[in-house]
Amino acid sequence: MKTDDDRFEIIEERLENMTEMAKQRRGFLETPEGKELGRNGKYIRIRGENFRAVCLRDDAPLCGYVENGAKKIETILKHFDRGSASMAAAKKSKEERRLQSWIIRQALVNGGDIWEALGLSDPDRGKLLFALDEISLGDVKHEPTIRCDILAVEKHGKATIPVLVELKSRRELSRLITGAR
Repeated sequence: MKTDDDRFEIIEERLENMTEMAKQRRGFLETPEGKELGRNGKYIRIRGENFRAVCLRDDAPLCGYVENGAKKIETILKHFDRGSASMAAAKKSKEERRLQSWIIRQALVNGGDIWEALGLSDPDRGKLLFALDEISLGDVKHEPTIRCDILAVEKHGKATIPVLVELKSRRELSRLITGAR
């Protein structure tokens, strides 16, 4: 059994790697080609060790274009050209995936601001900026693995607060579940 220190090291390493990948993706998304991705229903997902080409269209929400990921954005762009979003996976799609896909697409088109995407922007509220989706902290070999649907950052003045968004359809959460057990 792994200790808490082992788990924290795994999480820290994963976050450092994902931070570097997020910087690369942000740089690309600021280019004209990058800005077109969201409008075209395409998204570069950051996974634990690599990027993945993902579909944001309603007919194949959050489906990958090819099975594997890649460490370079240039390779992911080729995946968009070479593959097609898996329609088999889309047939099994849940409403949650459709909503998550829509939120991500709208956020990308609206400069990353989820509040703006939802029509809830308010100067007093600040911004809720999309950062990552399907973020997994930990490792399947080291339970418990923590995963959230959307990780965002709330910016209000100089304050910055991480926000975990968990989407569920047709279910009510009867209790708060935390990493501590």
